[in-house]
Amino acid sequence: MHLEKKNHFVKKISSVSIVTYRMFMMALFMAVFFMYFWISDDAYQGYVQVVNLVENGVFGYNAIERINTSTCILFEFLMIPLYYVFRDLFLSAFIIHTITNGIALYILLFKLCKTKACVVSSGVVLLGSYYFMSFCSSGLENSLIFMLGAIFINMYTSTEEWSYRKIIGLVLIDSCLL
Repeated sequence: MHLEKKNHFVKKISSVSIVTYRMFMMALFMAVFFMYFWISDDAYQGYVQVVNLVENGVFGYNAIERINTSTCILFEFLMIPLYYVFRDLFLSAFIIHTITNGIALYILLFKLCKTKACVVSSGVVLLGSYYFMSFCSSGLENSLIFMLGAIFINMYTSTEEWSYRKIIGLVLIDSCLL
């Protein structure tokens, strides 16, 4: 009797589609991301430049000095239009991190993972990594780097044919990572 219930449970789980697994892992990841979103102190050094550009027209740490203190100017250039619209650094960073993490997770779960086991193991590894979950919502450029890395791996593994366009695309993504 007990063995029949176990077999029924295994059959029921194995009949669930891979899309359901993907959506569940994505929802679980985003729930954890939303619960633990924070901005580190280091991020505010770059955010000062965003504020100075929008408010004073100077892209620098001090409005009177032309010194750049950023670790990732690409991330700051994504922040500028959002800060211009909302005038809130936390909300601007939250929007950027939600979009970039969502794209990276979509590429991982829907493009790179082909089996249920891959989806579940990838989700467990990401959710179990304290440092990954912490840095994907730290206010720094890490989520952008994760997204660019996922795009790079997806482009690299998508086909064996290498056209001139694909090589240029990989070089551009790689240069954004640096």
